[in-house]
Amino acid sequence: MGQINNQPPTYHRSRKPRQRSKSSSDSSGSISFTPLVLLFILVIAAVVLLLLSSRSLPGERLYPLKRYNERIRLMLTNVAGERLELEKTFDRERHSEVKALTEQSRSESVSFTGALSETNSSGERIVGEVPVQFLEDTQVIGDLNLSVWVRVDGTTRSDGTVIAHSIRPRVYEVTATLHSVASNQWLIDGVTITVMPDTLIRGSPMLGSEIMVKAQMLADERLIATYIEEVVP
Repeated sequence: MGQINNQPPTYHRSRKPRQRSKSSSDSSGSISFTPLVLLFILVIAAVVLLLLSSRSLPGERLYPLKRYNERIRLMLTNVAGERLELEKTFDRERHSEVKALTEQSRSESVSFTGALSETNSSGERIVGEVPVQFLEDTQVIGDLNLSVWVRVDGTTRSDGTVIAHSIRPRVYEVTATLHSVASNQWLIDGVTITVMPDTLIRGSPMLGSEIMVKAQMLADERLIATYIEEVVP
């Protein structure tokens, strides 16, 4: 007969694999990753909003953002010639906005610039390509000359015209170093200014001195100085 094993049976526990605890480097990695994702999303959203606002017109929700972005760009532009070109670009944009509103027969408050032309057959003045109606209470500020750029504050009408609340010459201001003087052509920081006999000049501007110029622009975009002042440090 075989021997009987009187020892109690031995049971083996199955050990569950121990889960690895997240290391401090893993947890810190996830914490720093989330702000980067949020920042990326915010940047993309801001770019999209700026792109959409660039196509907006007066009276639309994103239009204030468009104008705010333009002001920031002007503030960040320190070179006089570049700043002047940027101002002229924005002036052309205002004119395009008014044309778009009149084509859509929308009534909105607007401010735009353009060269002042003769009256048309309806008795309206043309500013750029926009017919502008003057009323009895329209404010005329300063001297208005034909072919000079003016600024109009008014309201577009469904008939494609603009009712002018006020109109004045568009004045550009440039402050920079005087580089050269040739007859009546002054060059300051790459910008050519035409100086007329009736231009008011304060101080004694010389080559190399910093001057501040206020000028009006003709239809051909020549700048005519109305006021020049030497900037004394």
